[in-house]
Amino acid sequence: MNFESISLTKKQKEALAISATLARLLITKKLISDIEERKNILGTMGVFLAADIADGMLARKLDVDTPLRRLADAAVDRVSIFSAALAMSKVNSASKPYFAILGLRDIVVTSANAVHYLRTGEAVQGEGLHKLGSMSVALFALGANTGDETVTHVAGAASTALYGGLAIDYINNAIGPHGYVENGVRHIKPSGF
Repeated sequence: MNFESISLTKKQKEALAISATLARLLITKKLISDIEERKNILGTMGVFLAADIADGMLARKLDVDTPLRRLADAAVDRVSIFSAALAMSKVNSASKPYFAILGLRDIVVTSANAVHYLRTGEAVQGEGLHKLGSMSVALFALGANTGDETVTHVAGAASTALYGGLAIDYINNAIGPHGYVENGVRHIKPSGF
């Protein structure tokens, strides 16, 4: 599709991109339903991850990957992770401590990013291992979805160590920004690994 030929204003394009981002919450609702019904979540998780990639691509194609869209993206990610974690911890008690740690990590990172945004007007985007850290949470959810306690503990410990450890980069960025800025978004690279 030739996105450049879409005759919308910049604000309309931004609203379209943000709407695509917010639409992922519908997939989150399906994911939670699958977890509660103890269904396999691999397909729904795959759709969610594909939609996460697609909404970012749409925003970049429309040239509206703005700080506001990035903030919406981060909010959807946090709400989705928290909601799925809460649902999973109800059906797999072995996952509770790991999801609690990951939830606290997200509160800290979201707070650090909010401080950075209020100071600079820049959204924050992790790169490299930060993407792998997010994927490790998805893999942990898949492991916990098996109901196998050993798989849950191994996947939980690995995800918590990687994803939790990367939080320091966001905290450091709130204290003193690092990385580079592009279109109002500060891109930070992992420093602790």
